[in-house]
Amino acid sequence: MKMTDQNQKSYVQNIKNHLVSQNIINRKNIYVFDQIMDLIVTDVEVYTNDLKSIMTCGALWDTGATYCLVSDNMISRLNLHPINQVKTSNAAGDMITDLYSIGISIPNFASFGDVFAIRSGMKDYDLIIGMNLIKQGDFSINNYGGKTTFSFTYPPEPSE
Repeated sequence: MKMTDQNQKSYVQNIKNHLVSQNIINRKNIYVFDQIMDLIVTDVEVYTNDLKSIMTCGALWDTGATYCLVSDNMISRLNLHPINQVKTSNAAGDMITDLYSIGISIPNFASFGDVFAIRSGMKDYDLIIGMNLIKQGDFSINNYGGKTTFSFTYPPEPSE
């Protein structure tokens, strides 16, 4: 039996409610850097949705990126295949690029499956985490006391 979108949302929400009630999720992942950081880079695991391939890399968190981006290196190492093509815009202009579906795991925290990521010709990072993932949780940066503290909470905490 195939679930409808509404049934699937209810099912997922029931699981989240159970996990939150058991104190299993709704956790905060905190990174403290010894200096003020210009960029936030953390280790993540990236995997194919069928779990046949996995890769650990440093990922740049970028609130200016609409989607996550994957490098040619990651596409090759994970043997990713595009699921579609999309039009994107950046400083160089508009272009058509490949769209992939990947899984991203933040070690000792949470995993996110079926995350859309677009192909990028970048060389510095194998993964850029964009707003399509960031907006699923609470994202915070604090630069008090000459140190950068970065946190990501999933699922988001209720606002007061």
